[in-house]
Amino acid sequence: MPDSGDITYETAKALARGGDAEERRDLAARSDVAPEILYFLAEDEAREVRLAVAENAAAPVQSSLLLSRDPDDGIRTALAEKVARLKPGFDPKSQKRAERHVVQTLERLARDQAILVRRTLAETLMHLTNAPAHVIRQLAEDVEDEVACVVLQASPLLGDDDLLSIIEGAERSSRLTAISHRQGLGAAISDAIVASEERSAVTALLSNSSAQVRESTLDKLVSQAAEVVEWHEPLVDRPELSRQSVEVLAGFVARSLLAKLESHPALDAESANRVAETVRLRLETEGECTEESPVSPEIREA
Repeated sequence: MPDSGDITYETAKALARGGDAEERRDLAARSDVAPEILYFLAEDEAREVRLAVAENAAAPVQSSLLLSRDPDDGIRTALAEKVARLKPGFDPKSQKRAERHVVQTLERLARDQAILVRRTLAETLMHLTNAPAHVIRQLAEDVEDEVACVVLQASPLLGDDDLLSIIEGAERSSRLTAISHRQGLGAAISDAIVASEERSAVTALLSNSSAQVRESTLDKLVSQAAEVVEWHEPLVDRPELSRQSVEVLAGFVARSLLAKLESHPALDAESANRVAETVRLRLETEGECTEESPVSPEIREA
């Protein structure tokens, strides 16, 4: 609630000890109350009061550590939503004790028994570059996919060594698929995903235009792709394809993709004509060829 006028320390102290639940809740939501009063209210018997402290960005980090043990799942979830705004944050210049309270709060929330609390924490920390790396790694290895996949897909604090270790031990494709969606994946991670042979993860990788995929890796996938229809379009769209792979794809992808192949940047004039001939023969065999060849004028004149 917005603060409504100044409040003295003595008045706030009196309300914290003797006010009714509504007055204590309103007090717990204020940003101009002394930290020790908010800490006192973090142990209030009324849930709505403790919730107000959990949601209050002005509450001291000590109260957050206290509330991370609160028996109410909703209060711990509210705390997880606020955790990125905890003061002193993760600034190494902050007082060591206060910083330790923040880290301990994060550690407890990352171990919370409630999936919603851990998932909320993962969503809160997923883009931060200054969260504790060990907490991010713990969330990335959470037993529940809905928690782990959040940070696996987005956290900048997971390095290649972390990702390779997780890929090696992954037992479910959802985690590999989450990693496949990461921005700026390196070729080594892409190779590990392909080596996993998880089809949905490979599909996501091929569709990720920011991922680096080696030409040799794409050649391998093209050799397996004839029966994997969901790979066809993302493969056609990969600029790293070799000329050989473009020619192979022309033999089996849907007709709607053939025009893209004919103009693929990997092709020189000679290979472009071979692809065009493959297209012409396919359409002829499939009864779709007209008197006018589908080959583009630019290719015919090459």
